[in-house]
Amino acid sequence: MLERLGDVLYWGACGVALAVLASGALFAVIMFPDSDRWIFAGISAVAAFLVWLVGRSCRYVLAGR
Repeated sequence: MLERLGDVLYWGACGVALAVLASGALFAVIMFPDSDRWIFAGISAVAAFLVWLVGRSCRYVLAGR
């Protein structure tokens, strides 16, 4: 049971990370001029990585993978 929960949390975190990355990149392209665009895109990439890492750690702890 915990193994499936770990998998569900991992895939949910992957979906959230993808949404954060895509929305951050889209927001950076639309809202910021050329100089600040890469800073915001980098921040959203780091946030997406942290969300993925939390999901990966939940999978590791709960599912043992």
